[in-house]
Amino acid sequence: MSRFQGVLLALAFVASCSPKASTQSGESPRPTPTDKPLVEVPGVELPPPDPREAALSAVILKLLEGEHLLHKSVDDTISKEAFTAFVERLDAGKMFLLKTDREAMAKYADKVDDELRSGSLDLAHEGAKRYAARVAVVEKMVTALLAQPMDFSNEETVEVDAEKIDLAADEDELKDRWRKRLELEV
Repeated sequence: MSRFQGVLLALAFVASCSPKASTQSGESPRPTPTDKPLVEVPGVELPPPDPREAALSAVILKLLEGEHLLHKSVDDTISKEAFTAFVERLDAGKMFLLKTDREAMAKYADKVDDELRSGSLDLAHEGAKRYAARVAVVEKMVTALLAQPMDFSNEETVEVDAEKIDLAADEDELKDRWRKRLELEV
């Protein structure tokens, strides 16, 4: 996938999750196919799907398939590349999401093309909700870590290059990652 394609797909997903999303015609937003939230996030209010998603998706497809220099078709192969780029950009520092979050969203890996064609960007909405839920968990985690005295007597290393680490396997690993990062910053 070219950088141009990655940027356009990322723009489509970011725009669909914009908190300033509004309609010009005053019509109500498109409900999700199940009419239920994809991921429950207690205490976190996210905007509903933007009714302009279908138009944005159509423009993105036209630009990628018709106007891009390579004239590649947006298919399952491009979808898998876009999915990988989306997850990497969603938590670039790998300090919030868990591997289980990526695995739960993997059902969309080969459906990005289908979502763009239908104008329903469920991956973007589920990604935003999962990220918001993880931010809430990490806020509590960091508060608890900062409430305890830090131990600077131990010799340990901290990898700060996100490209050299994977998403945390579980909350214990994520908590340890945050503990080390906080000790480094202090």
